[in-house]
Amino acid sequence: MNTLEIKKSTLQTLLRLQERARNAANTEELSFIITNETKNLIEFRQSILWTSRKGIHALSGVSIVRKDAPFVQWINQLSNKIARNIEAPLLISANSLSENDSADWNEWLPPNGIALPFLFYKDRYNGLLLLTRESPWNDQDIKILSHAVDAYSHAWALAEHPRSSIDVLGSKQIFLWPAVLTIIFLVFNVRVPLTVLAPAEIVPIKPLVVRAPLSGIVENVFVQPNQFVKPGDVIFSLDKSELHHRLQVAKKTLETSKTRHIQASQQALYDQKKREQLPILLGRVKEKEAEVLFLEERLSRIIVTAKESGVAIINNPNEWTGRPVALGERVVLIADPNKIEVEAWISISDVIQFPNNSEVRVFLNSTPLKPLNAKLRELAFEAIQQPDGTLAHRARAVLDSNNYTPRIGQRGTARVHGERVPLFFWMFRRPLATIRAKFGL
Repeated sequence: MNTLEIKKSTLQTLLRLQERARNAANTEELSFIITNETKNLIEFRQSILWTSRKGIHALSGVSIVRKDAPFVQWINQLSNKIARNIEAPLLISANSLSENDSADWNEWLPPNGIALPFLFYKDRYNGLLLLTRESPWNDQDIKILSHAVDAYSHAWALAEHPRSSIDVLGSKQIFLWPAVLTIIFLVFNVRVPLTVLAPAEIVPIKPLVVRAPLSGIVENVFVQPNQFVKPGDVIFSLDKSELHHRLQVAKKTLETSKTRHIQASQQALYDQKKREQLPILLGRVKEKEAEVLFLEERLSRIIVTAKESGVAIINNPNEWTGRPVALGERVVLIADPNKIEVEAWISISDVIQFPNNSEVRVFLNSTPLKPLNAKLRELAFEAIQQPDGTLAHRARAVLDSNNYTPRIGQRGTARVHGERVPLFFWMFRRPLATIRAKFGL
């Protein structure tokens, strides 16, 4: 491809990006375009969008920015420092930062960075787009990115503050206010579905739980994560040394008991006392035979095989080697990759009235632009404590048949639709609940 064709392709990409930015419905969609789709114009590894109002607004490749994450806290402080005295694109590297920031930069980010400032909504507050990559930035990259950032600034103002119909009316048309208020009243009474958001995960339906058949120590695990197994394939084995030793001892004891019984049988012909001991000695023989059979049966169960076909679900097989397990403890799950559903955790403050087969839309972190459609199957009555200490109700949703098949274990966010309520209630449900809980009104 010659230089003219490269420039033409770059210009076309820039125009498409500007069009996408101007058509963004809100700042969340625009943030995704800025941090992710700018990569179609200029290659980079990490993109960070910072605003003086919200801090870190978006990160490339991340659907939800967690404010308490160490990287987010550090990059927020660094962006705040950079934005104080920046008026033009600024090249940044570890050498241009303080000693502490330089060490953190080398740990978190590639060597070459560029900070691009832009203003939001009539200069009311400023923002910063930080891009990093391994290769240096050249003058052409800076010019192209400057054009893109100018378009993003204008698109942000439109997305965050669209022109109000009330402003259009003006003070001279005050007689239209009753009509406007009527329209607002009618709009607020439009019934919309009440929705809640919850963390979600793709989970198997009724997976086969492979448990430890007896207490012991895991000797070997023969499957890897996501490995497909068939009935009869060996999953794992337990250490047999203790059972083998006990079996040998039991067999020797059985031989001794049999010998004593034979001797007593021979002596019983002329010794009344020996004749009386025969039932006791025979009982000991039977007892030892049962013990040998019991140990042989347990020894035959130390090798665990698959009973169904599917993929093996296990985190790290090496962590199980040498680990003691109790009887019935779960070691591996075997699941059919085509029999999956959605598991979501709805916080106790978001549990609303859900109709039967409520609509659920799942936005996976790996494919946020291709949501999955599902129907709510069940919602747990009792809340369960999560690892972060919060309480949540487990919900299960059945995926529609026309969806693509995601991989088991993929995570994302589920939007669960409840009953239809007036728009006013949809907008002010949380504030009203907070006011009533705080003041008892």
